[in-house]
Amino acid sequence: MRSTTPNLDWLVLDAGPLIQLDRLGYVSHLSKLYDKVFLPPAVAHELRQGTDLPGSRAPYLPWFERRPASPNVLARVRRELQAGMGEQEAVALALELSATVALDDRKARGYARQLGMSLTGTLGLLIELHARKLASRTPAEDIDLLAASGMRLTPQLRAAALGVMTSATTKG
Repeated sequence: MRSTTPNLDWLVLDAGPLIQLDRLGYVSHLSKLYDKVFLPPAVAHELRQGTDLPGSRAPYLPWFERRPASPNVLARVRRELQAGMGEQEAVALALELSATVALDDRKARGYARQLGMSLTGTLGLLIELHARKLASRTPAEDIDLLAASGMRLTPQLRAAALGVMTSATTKG
């Protein structure tokens, strides 16, 4: 079911992180962070529904690989994870590929953690973008834009992410 060799340089995206990164103008940088970036069918479908909304053009970018999870893995995840189809397909595909999965949904993240999967989210991707000096704004500006777009950030999470991004930005 799961590949024996982790493909941590591969990323499977759910819609939430992709939409947020598009709002910040960083979607194109994902191809600089990962060797392969996958979009499951339900995620691509969800993104295409919002013409001219953040993330809606992403399924058409040539470097995104659109791939479904195998039926057996997807059936298992659907039985065990009570979340949206995009989250289920992202988890199933990442599980099958032993890839990192990008999720912001709390239930889906908890399930991925239970399975021992490599996991990131919008903030994790943003931290990596800042660490690699690919971001065009300061960490505080990016965090403020995420908050203004409606992303729920507790004061503690905001402070922690800002601290990590600021530290990563000042290194090297």
